Amino acid sequence: MENKKYSLAEALKILTDFANLNNSDNLEVIKWIVIKTLRLKREQFDYIKCIELEELEKMKKYIKRYITGESLSRIFGYIEFCGELFDVTENVFDPRLSTEALVSEVLKYDYKNPEIIDLCTGSGCVAIILSKRLGVCVDALDVSPFAIEITEKNAKKLSGNICLIEFDLCDDWNKALYKKYDVIVSNPPYWNASKILTNPEVVNDNPLIAFNGGEDGLKFIKLIIKNSPMFLKSGGRLFLEMDPEQEKEIERLLLDGGFVDIKTAKDHRGIDRVISAKIQ
Repeated sequence: MENKKYSLAEALKILTDFANLNNSDNLEVIKWIVIKTLRLKREQFDYIKCIELEELEKMKKYIKRYITGESLSRIFGYIEFCGELFDVTENVFDPRLSTEALVSEVLKYDYKNPEIIDLCTGSGCVAIILSKRLGVCVDALDVSPFAIEITEKNAKKLSGNICLIEFDLCDDWNKALYKKYDVIVSNPPYWNASKILTNPEVVNDNPLIAFNGGEDGLKFIKLIIKNSPMFLKSGGRLFLEMDPEQEKEIERLLLDGGFVDIKTAKDHRGIDRVISAKIQ
C-alpha cells in the first residue's frame, strides 16, 4: 500500500491539533521537530512539498516526548542555533531561537576587530557565532565547568575562536577580567522562582542554574550592569537578553549605572527580548 502524503499545511494542522490535545501550542517547536525529522535546515522549511505518513507519525512521537518533559536536544542529540549545530547536554541550557536576536543585535554595529566577552556562555552558542561572523577571538565566561567543557567541544567542532574563563559573576570581576571590551553580551539566568515553578516543560532537561535569577529574576542582570562600566571601553556597548516584563526596571538600572542610548529589540515572536546600552 502506498504511503499517504500530506502537504506542509495539512501536516502542520495535524501536528498542531495533536499538540493542542496534549496541552501544548508552541508552533516554533513543532516546526523545529518537522525540520529535524526530515533532516533539513531551518531555512528549508518553507520549501517542504509533502510529508509522508510514516514521517508524520515520527513527528507526533517526538512532540509527545517533548510535551512530557524531554528537551529537543535530548530527543535529537543536538540543537540548531544561527544555522550551526551545537552539541548540548543536560548540564547546559539548550540554545533558544529567541537568543538569536541577541546575536543579531550585536552584529548590527560596525566593529573593527572588537574585543568581546560573552557572560554566562552555556553551550557557547553566542560566543562561537560572534567569533565566526566577526573573525575575532571572543572571551566566553561561565561558572559551570560542564559549560566550559561543552563550549570548548563546540568551538573545536565549529572552528570558533574562543578564550574560556571559568568564573562566578558574584565574585570580584577583577580576579578574572584583565582588559576592557567593546562589547559585553549575556543571556544570563533571568527567571524568578514563580516563573520556574510554572514552566516545568521548559525547565525540564535543563540545569536549574541556567534559569534561576534570584527572587526578582534580576540578580545577575544587576551584577552585570553594576560591573560592566569598569570593563567596557568608552563607547562600548552592553547587550542583555531579558524577560520583557523586566524591561522598565532594567532601563532604570542602566540609566542609574551611567549608560545611555538604550535600545530594545524583538525576538522571532515579536516580543521585546534584547536590551542594549552604551557607556560614555
